[in-house]
Amino acid sequence: MFGSTHATQQSDRYKKTAAMLAERFVFQQFPNSHILQYLVPGEDESLVPGERRFNWVWYVNYDEATELTPILTDRDGKRRDYSIPPGTIAPQIEQQMRLYAERVLATPFQRLVAATKEPFVQAILDLGVPQMAFNRIALVGDAAFIPRPHTAAGVSKAAANAIALTDALVIQNHDVKKALDEWETDQLRLGMHLWKAGQDLGERSQFLYGKERFNDVSTSNAA
Repeated sequence: MFGSTHATQQSDRYKKTAAMLAERFVFQQFPNSHILQYLVPGEDESLVPGERRFNWVWYVNYDEATELTPILTDRDGKRRDYSIPPGTIAPQIEQQMRLYAERVLATPFQRLVAATKEPFVQAILDLGVPQMAFNRIALVGDAAFIPRPHTAAGVSKAAANAIALTDALVIQNHDVKKALDEWETDQLRLGMHLWKAGQDLGERSQFLYGKERFNDVSTSNAA
C-alpha cells in the first residue's frame, strides 16, 4: 500500500504527528512487514515547509494465488496487472486496509494512513536480464534490471548505466559497438548485484517469520 498526504492540513493531533515526522525518514518494522515515510514535494513541486507531502509505503504480504486478484481489481471491477491508481481501490479492500492499519501500526502511522484520502496499491516485482547490449542497442535503467525497492537504488543504477555508457563512448571514440562491448560487463555485474541484494532484503523483511501477515486472525479478512 502507498499513500501521500498533507497531514499538516488536518486537526491538531495530525499537526502534532506531522511535526514529529517532518525532516525524518521514519520506519516501523514488525514481523513480515514494515512501513516507512518521508517528505516529498507538494503541489506545484513546492518545497516550502508545511506544503510538502508525507509519502508512505507499507509492505504487506498477500498470497499471489488466492488473494492478489481481489486486491488488484479496482472499484469498477477491472482486473489490473500490477497496480491500482489513487482513488480507484475497491471500497471493501480500502476498508480492510484501514482496519488492519488501526490494529498493527504505531499511532503516528495510523494517523498518516487515516489522513490519506486516496491510497494506492502496487505489487512488488523484480526483473533481471542476461544481456544489456544488442549490436548498437543498449538496455539501461529499469529496461534491464528492476531491483526490489528495498535497495532504494533504481534511480542511481539508471544514472550509473548512463554515465558509464557516456564514458565508454568517449574512450572508444564514439564507436558504438566497441563502447557497448566495453560497457556491458560491469553494468551486468551491477544489475545482478542489486537484483540479488533486493531479493535478499525483501526475503528477510517479509518472510523471516513465514508468509502470514502479522497479527492476522484470518489472512482472508485483512489488508
